[in-house]
Amino acid sequence: MWASGADVAKIATTATDISDCARVLTLLKTSQGPCIALCMGERGQPTRMLAAKYGGYLTFGALGGDKQSAPGQPTLHQLIHMYRLPDLTPNCQIFGVIGNPVSHSRSPQLHNAAMAATGIDAVYLPLLVDNLKKFLKTYSSADYGGFSVTIPHKLAALECADEVDLVAQQIGAVNTLVRQPGGSLKGYNTDWSAAITAIENGLQPDSHTTAESMPSQQQDESMSRHSSNSVSGPGAEEATMSGRVFNDGQGETQNGSVLKGRTVVVIGAGGAGKALAFGAAHKGAKVIIANRTVEKAEALAAQMQGGAQAISLDQLSSGEAKGDVLANTTSIGMHPQEDASPVSSSVLASFDLVFDAVYTPMDTRLLQDARAAGCKTVSGVEMFIGQAAEQFELFTGKEAPIDLMRQVVLTSLGQ
Repeated sequence: MWASGADVAKIATTATDISDCARVLTLLKTSQGPCIALCMGERGQPTRMLAAKYGGYLTFGALGGDKQSAPGQPTLHQLIHMYRLPDLTPNCQIFGVIGNPVSHSRSPQLHNAAMAATGIDAVYLPLLVDNLKKFLKTYSSADYGGFSVTIPHKLAALECADEVDLVAQQIGAVNTLVRQPGGSLKGYNTDWSAAITAIENGLQPDSHTTAESMPSQQQDESMSRHSSNSVSGPGAEEATMSGRVFNDGQGETQNGSVLKGRTVVVIGAGGAGKALAFGAAHKGAKVIIANRTVEKAEALAAQMQGGAQAISLDQLSSGEAKGDVLANTTSIGMHPQEDASPVSSSVLASFDLVFDAVYTPMDTRLLQDARAAGCKTVSGVEMFIGQAAEQFELFTGKEAPIDLMRQVVLTSLGQ
């Protein structure tokens, strides 16, 4: 294009897979002249958000959320204030949340604000991924420091990780991948401690029963803190859950948990369901796993140390299972299906507390029905903040600014 007299070369295509972005970003990086290159569509968003890092001449932003001139176009406000496009350097590290769907996630708001506040040269992106193995193979350079992993990739992340933390191995699900010094990826699970802490807080006699009751960043053990201003995720292993093996006697004992002796009914047998079920069992609770496909619930129950009971969702809705805590770990009730609930409201009165891992919306149909039935309720926001704070420390080696992260999430949810 430049040979034919162009001052600026522009190439725009549509990404059918997020791996398509890699070729476009390489084009920007190796360009011999001013170049605008981007992929349209949600799968192509990384090319827009990383244009500055890879030497792009410019990128495009919409004036508002309903004023996009092309699919997948972020707003100018997002590019400047959330993704900090003007501040990105060629050396900035890339993190992101892998999921499908992923547009609902508040992780980019939360992590980017935390990275800006702590002076870290990094950016955190939403990554719409169809094939996790293909994605990780494509984006394997040191530029990509780590990833949060959400539905439906937590089980695949376990298989794709080069190394897995012992707790995540026991749970059988990974929600965090961290790049190691040699380029490999190590998998962790930060879901279990965040969810269990939120539920334990909710069961305390003096606890609030509303979604605004946010947990402090308390874990089974204190985590090491680091003061370096550089990104040093692989060096942050002192702040990880390595060594927190279920039933090994380390950390808080079962006698110290309000869950000991209680019955916890977990809805869902996926990655988050596994984490919560194992965590509840670790705290001395009796666990019942309810899933639409009862065979998956039975498979998870068989993996549980000390055993667990498996039932179908129909059995739960018919009142065949009762307990102290009901915990939804599925995406039922998540935007855009806000009117859906995983269980009939008629059975909720038999539980003391109802927890919903869904946080968009913050006040789900399940939680509304639970309050109407007289139950304490715990929002998924509490689990979300807790697991993200631990991820941040794994990614960066720095103490998570928990108060800021909490405020960012609540503001993004209109609270």
